[in-house]
Amino acid sequence: MWPFNKWLNLSLSLVLCYLVVLSSSQNPVERFEYKYSFKPPYLAQKDGSVPFWEYGGNCIASLENVRVAPSLRSQKGKSETSKE
Repeated sequence: MWPFNKWLNLSLSLVLCYLVVLSSSQNPVERFEYKYSFKPPYLAQKDGSVPFWEYGGNCIASLENVRVAPSLRSQKGKSETSKE
């Protein structure tokens, strides 16, 4: 009876290890959230706003990118997603 229990225990351990390795190797498919990304060209609208984003301070939005601070000393800016 004892060898059967050892064999069963070993088999269950191997199956469990296989399932853990199998489940950890699969990457879940993530949904792309366009509200949390920038997509050039035409990033900034004609009125200077960026869809789904708020920016302030010395932040500069253009058609191709958002510059958080100009290359001058003591300049600060911020950019964050809109609270919708």
